[in-house]
Amino acid sequence: LRRPEARGQWGETALRRTVEAAGMVEHVHFNEQVTVGSADGSSSRPDLVVHLAGGKHVVVDAKVPFIGVLEANEARDEKTKAERLKAHARHLRDHIDGLASKTYWEQFESTPEFVVLFVPAENFLNAALEQDPTLLERGFEKNVVIATPATPATRKNSTGARRARPRPRPSPPANPPTAIARRRNSRAGPKIRMIATNAPRASRNRTPAS
Repeated sequence: LRRPEARGQWGETALRRTVEAAGMVEHVHFNEQVTVGSADGSSSRPDLVVHLAGGKHVVVDAKVPFIGVLEANEARDEKTKAERLKAHARHLRDHIDGLASKTYWEQFESTPEFVVLFVPAENFLNAALEQDPTLLERGFEKNVVIATPATPATRKNSTGARRARPRPRPSPPANPPTAIARRRNSRAGPKIRMIATNAPRASRNRTPAS
């Protein structure tokens, strides 16, 4: 992951897996690597475009500020570790400024005036915020929303992309055949007993033939 292209591929893969885990389907809820042209003739290609209800779209770009964290973990003294963590926070700040300068919301129709910067690991964002707690605020000022793998599922539910289906009400249980049979047997039982008890009386009242 020291090479920029390797980090870029990892970020794109993590982003795709995150939205798929949230229940999104490609070409239905999102598209990858959508190329769009700007007024000055240049073109841009964000990593992901999420389709919302009402024909609106949200642009998402994956960024992997990783080198600073890696070098901080490999540092042999606290001074070097602190310097590399501060550099990591600066890298994320640079990603915010660079993504804001692309103004994706001006290049896509029906797009809110913000772009999502996706960081593929929660600890990368936390390490940067520990060094610079103003990063989230800076993102909002630049119309950049920082997200992690836990964020897309929440946003998807809030926009109603997944609607809970109403559960059918259970129908009242039908009378089981055994209950009907029991009632029939209970009604037939007294008749059978009446015939059995009256039969001897008829035989006793009968006059014997001479």
